[in-house]
Amino acid sequence: MRLASYRILASGIAFATLGALSAACGKVTTSDPDAGDDIDAAAQTATLTVIRAGTGSGTIASSPAGITCGADCEEAYPVGTTVTLTATATADSDFGGWSGGGCSGTATCVVTVDAATTVTATFALRTNVLTVSSDGTGGGTITSAPGGIDCGATCTAAFAHGTTVTLTATPNGQSMFTGWTGACTGSGPCTVTMDMARAVTATFTLQSHGLTVVKAGNGAGTVTSSPAGISCGTDCSEPYNAGTVVTLTATPSTGSVFSGWSGGGCTGTGTCAVTITAAISVTATFTLTQHTLSVTRAGLGTGTVTSNPAGINCGTDCSEPYNYGTSVTLTASPAGGSTFAGWSGGGCTGTGTCTVTVTTTTAVTATFNTNTHTISSSWACGSGVSCQDVFDYALPAGASVTVAVSGISGASVLRLGAFAPGVALSGANLLTGLTFDRRCGGQNASDTVMFRAATAGTYRIAVGRDWGMSAGASGNYTLTVTSSGTLTYNGQTANDVATGATNMQCGYTYTVSTGWSCGSGVSCQDVFDFTTLVATPVTIAVTSVTGASVVRMALFDGANLNTTNRLNGGLTDRRCVGQNASDSATSPSLPTGQHRMAIGRDWGQSAGASGTYVVTLTTTNAPLSIAGQTVNDQATQLANASCP
Repeated sequence: MRLASYRILASGIAFATLGALSAACGKVTTSDPDAGDDIDAAAQTATLTVIRAGTGSGTIASSPAGITCGADCEEAYPVGTTVTLTATATADSDFGGWSGGGCSGTATCVVTVDAATTVTATFALRTNVLTVSSDGTGGGTITSAPGGIDCGATCTAAFAHGTTVTLTATPNGQSMFTGWTGACTGSGPCTVTMDMARAVTATFTLQSHGLTVVKAGNGAGTVTSSPAGISCGTDCSEPYNAGTVVTLTATPSTGSVFSGWSGGGCTGTGTCAVTITAAISVTATFTLTQHTLSVTRAGLGTGTVTSNPAGINCGTDCSEPYNYGTSVTLTASPAGGSTFAGWSGGGCTGTGTCTVTVTTTTAVTATFNTNTHTISSSWACGSGVSCQDVFDYALPAGASVTVAVSGISGASVLRLGAFAPGVALSGANLLTGLTFDRRCGGQNASDTVMFRAATAGTYRIAVGRDWGMSAGASGNYTLTVTSSGTLTYNGQTANDVATGATNMQCGYTYTVSTGWSCGSGVSCQDVFDFTTLVATPVTIAVTSVTGASVVRMALFDGANLNTTNRLNGGLTDRRCVGQNASDSATSPSLPTGQHRMAIGRDWGQSAGASGTYVVTLTTTNAPLSIAGQTVNDQATQLANASCP
């Protein structure tokens, strides 16, 4: 069908209307009133415009061709054309979908172009997640440039694909950054290109500082730590993480004490707690304990004791504190007239030096002896009482002991006794040989007497006052005891006690029963030794002779049996004829010293080879020291015999 031609002003009618008219009428010819041209409605087009939106990028292509958006995003298509648009995102973007032109979703967009049409393709820039974490014993923060990460608080952020992100690790005050792992390595800044999801770990390590223990003082001990690490002793230094609280405990060794801490803020003697914030040095002071070494001087003698190392000079300073474990050597030096008898206590014996290792309070005794002891004392006995004072002396075996009492006052008559170890004061008196006191002289008369110590031990000297012979009830005296060996005075053990023996004598009588067994044809003798303490005559009596024996007697000065016989003044034995006849003879005054008494049996005048006898040795006013029989059945020394 052909329609009539219309002149349509281009300015008054839209081209869309023309399109509609063209569709209805088949052909519309337009005439520009100014140009006089007609428009063929069948040849009209409509424009299809593509707009790209969003943060991403991409291209849109059309079919039929015409649009390649990127570069060409608009095209005129004949009205009614069906155009298919295809969106292709770039590598860093994602196609988000269509809008306009009746299109949606992310598939292709099919548009029938029957009018001017606009279609929007939205591209979203692709993002990748960056995840940051921290590890290690320390702490710190990680930040990013561009921003987004501030870990600490925000440790995950999404970044546009391809973004270059720089991470910076900042340790806190007691930590240090030791490196990256994951998408970064090393310890410098971490630069990550976000072309995919990335994960990075920052390691922070607590700073460590050395804790050092120094032991001071003259003592010893160990220091240990909690947590473990220090055992000083052997390991006195240890690194600890910053902020660690370390407790130190000091344990002194035997003989030492822990005196206290210094350094690291620690004082006192308890535990030491140190918070590690920097290198720290702590000093533990151990001090040796001190113990006193004391020296006591004993005995009758005098002397000094000195020490090495110095400190004791006893004499005047007899005790000294020494550090635990000190080896102290003591040396005893007796004074003139004294001897050093030995040590006791502290593990020391003998007479050499005494070495003591001081581990506790220790006492050592040094005994100095002399062979003479003098003491002044007195009696106060009471009316009608014979009383005595008793003094104890330690003597070695074989010592000859002289007892002298002088300076007597109070018109006192002296009584003396000496008693062996273990013998009661009423027992055998060594000064008389009997259970008698020795009493010599008149009022205020001095006396001297001797005895021999048969065994080692403590002997008792009794100095008595005879009431019946004295005037008044009291008196004074001085006792002097002299020993041929050492002499240790053990003190006065009794004062003004009743005398132990009621009988008294002032002479000396020694009696022994013995016998001969000489053998056929032999004149033999027994020999007895004694010592006179003062010049005195002696009487020798031989009685109770048996065995049809004829007695021969001799008395000699000194130890020789071949000198002058003091009983007859010659070089012959004294012989009294008559079998079993007793004999008695008194010598002239003998000098002080040793003497030998020989009691013989004359073979030629006797019958048989043996016999018995009793011999008695007597002095009138003088003491003797009797050694006893020292020779038995010896051939007589003098061949001739006489019986004046």
